[in-house]
Amino acid sequence: MNDTRMWTGGGIASMSNGLPSILFVSGDAMLKLISGLLLCALSACGLAQSTRPGAIWYTAGNVQLAVTEPAVGLSARWQFDQADNGDTRIIKTEERMGSSINGTVLSICDDRALLLKDIPRPRGAATNELDGPIHMLQLALRLLARGLPQGPLALTGEVTMDVGDESNPIRVKGTNSSVEFLAPWRARGKVTRISPDQYGFELTYSYSTAAARGRRLQMDVVGLWNATTTAPVLDNNTSLSGWRVYRVSPSVREVSGTFLIEKQVREQPLRIATLGDLRTLIERGWRPNAKPVPEIQCKL
Repeated sequence: MNDTRMWTGGGIASMSNGLPSILFVSGDAMLKLISGLLLCALSACGLAQSTRPGAIWYTAGNVQLAVTEPAVGLSARWQFDQADNGDTRIIKTEERMGSSINGTVLSICDDRALLLKDIPRPRGAATNELDGPIHMLQLALRLLARGLPQGPLALTGEVTMDVGDESNPIRVKGTNSSVEFLAPWRARGKVTRISPDQYGFELTYSYSTAAARGRRLQMDVVGLWNATTTAPVLDNNTSLSGWRVYRVSPSVREVSGTFLIEKQVREQPLRIATLGDLRTLIERGWRPNAKPVPEIQCKL
């Protein structure tokens, strides 16, 4: 597990309500921030430096998560894996308002490419297929960190968790979107130590959102937290037959002396045989016949 990446999202640029993600930067500072912008898309650049015991919750290698929220017709199960190089895999089974999705999402090479398999072509941004599950994962880990700040290593057996906040919302961010769970909120349930590297949790979370207009909502959050990943390496020989490939890249424009960095997601028409071929293409700046770009290295 790469301990510099955490399951907290919160990329520098984000999007809410379908609006473009924008980072405002003035003057020469823009040059310092463009490099590595996407590196923060699924990582917590600040929390990665934390030594608090509760921050260990964010370093899971594998999480299996089930969320049920009747008010919005959501019943979903996800398996999250983070490879040793930071690449992300999500296997999803979702029921949303009568529609069903069963497929796999990959985010590779410091989040420069998004891949979808067995998932219908998204009506909106393709990153929604990644961000929706990531929001729920972040919420679950945030609740665990708030409710059990002593961290997983301090737990023995089964403990009861009851945590809430009357004033402060919980905000979660993905690669290209964000969600806010309004206060007052409360999470009650239990967390069980199964082994030193594995913990189960069953939580009931009550909250509200701006769209709910004050109505109280409730979701059940059940999962299994594992310190180690089940996919330490996403092999270069992995066939991309049946996968859709999307390029994720920042776009910079200047407005009245302020530089705006917006994230763009574009489906690639190229036929790419394997994951290794895709990594090579990314290292060449998405130009098949170009030389490798020194600043871009897709670690295996």
